[in-house]
Amino acid sequence: MATTLATHEGLAVVVATTGPTNSAAQALCPDPAALHRYLTHRLGASRAIHTVHTAPVLQIVKAVGPLTR
Repeated sequence: MATTLATHEGLAVVVATTGPTNSAAQALCPDPAALHRYLTHRLGASRAIHTVHTAPVLQIVKAVGPLTR
């Protein structure tokens, strides 16, 4: 499933995991409505996905990236 998710535009990160879930992804959505559309129309249309847990990130305090001046 992670290979299929990796083709979705708007997903910044897709990883395979162990434990209670078998994959995780980070979606970059411009607003809550766009996230809802992605979850209901794109992920909801997939028969391979049975459960989705979401945790919206409201503020990024520190991120990895190039240093710019």
